[in-house]
Amino acid sequence: MKKILGIIVINLFLNSNAFGGWTSNTPSLFGVELGSNISDYKQKNCLINHNYNNLGLDNFILTDLSAKDTTGPNWSDWIYTNSKLPVSKGCINPKVENDDFFNFHVKIFPKTKEIYEVSAIYKKVYKYKGIDLKNNLLLKDLNSTLSEFVRLSVFKTECQTMAYQIADVIVGAQIKEGFKFGKDKSFSDDYKFIGTKGRGKNKLFIEVSSSCSIKANDNNNVNKKDFNISIPFLVKVSISLEEYSTKERVESEKNLIKESLRGNSNPDINTKGLN
Repeated sequence: MKKILGIIVINLFLNSNAFGGWTSNTPSLFGVELGSNISDYKQKNCLINHNYNNLGLDNFILTDLSAKDTTGPNWSDWIYTNSKLPVSKGCINPKVENDDFFNFHVKIFPKTKEIYEVSAIYKKVYKYKGIDLKNNLLLKDLNSTLSEFVRLSVFKTECQTMAYQIADVIVGAQIKEGFKFGKDKSFSDDYKFIGTKGRGKNKLFIEVSSSCSIKANDNNNVNKKDFNISIPFLVKVSISLEEYSTKERVESEKNLIKESLRGNSNPDINTKGLN
């Protein structure tokens, strides 16, 4: 029955626009386009502190029971009010709603406010005990390693399979928009696919990532003493611009803002010792 439900869900993905463009062929996820301005979307508090013991149909998180994160940045002004530095990430309302996902999250360039990453979390909870993960490569070192923590592997689990299936749908949607993808570039049990489109200076790189991790926090490290405890895993998916050039641009825009705050708007002026 679970396999049938999984097939139905994936078919729904394939027959919707949730993983493709919304109004154009720009790379997007749930209608949130890479390169679009954050002002085009409405801010929303991310959900936290989920109830993993009281789940809905098919072990989906009942997000109505989750708390709203009220400790985040001042989105209305797009700055952290104390430091005057720009807001760089947070949750929004997507253009394309999908009730199987929540916490539609974006990262933006600090000065231009353009989106360079979109992610979301699949609501289904997968529970595993560390001791029961038969393909865990580190179980053999459980008693020999000096560290109190070991990394759990979800290799060949239902959760990892779903992470791959969702990534495959996203990649398929982008292929229809003209992107070409190579093989999985991840060296772990997560997935990362690099897509390219265009030539020369106009060549665009995007990354499609999908992972199964503890509470979708991108970290599967657990204390040895918790190996017999049932741990909740969630699938998180994302689409983003190429990582290296993105990091360079983020730092460049941060520096421009800092220079402006110091009264210098010319990035070519070395202000060391001048102010």
